[in-house]
Amino acid sequence: PADTARIMAMLALPALCRRDGIAVKFKGRPQTDGRTIWLGPIDFSHPAAPIYLFGHGVHERCHVVHTNFDAAGSEAHSDPRVSAFFNLFEDIRVDALGMAECRGYRFWREALFAVLCTTGKAAFAVNGTTKLPELFFGWMLGVLEAKVLNVKLPEGNWPERNSAGVSSMRRFVS
Repeated sequence: PADTARIMAMLALPALCRRDGIAVKFKGRPQTDGRTIWLGPIDFSHPAAPIYLFGHGVHERCHVVHTNFDAAGSEAHSDPRVSAFFNLFEDIRVDALGMAECRGYRFWREALFAVLCTTGKAAFAVNGTTKLPELFFGWMLGVLEAKVLNVKLPEGNWPERNSAGVSSMRRFVS
């Protein structure tokens, strides 16, 4: 019975997306181009699989529905720094819209952040291998999610709590 419910949950998001003409692929990394959602490879036998599926899936689906991909793909965004800032603020805007539209959206995003922090895969976690630009944008995403959207983020290796991360962050922003 639990396995049946789990399988049904795994089919729900791809079915909803298919209904709206959105393709869902399980390769690459979580992202969208406005027509296809890539969720990365998900091990469906893992207990956290529904969290990865819905946590990333609802967010990317909201990008498909709410992001102006013509503007996002404009020449102004050919500079990767501009694209990174655009995506940072667009992620916050899309999460705000998702939370307003769907009661379960916040639950799945908070669950995803908890799993990513626990596994050391959160963009804002200091794990010794994160490059400084990615750490900066990941850290800003975490701060904005927490401060603007009141998303509950788990305790973890935030840059301001890690002496190496703090000094690196200060060098990057000063």
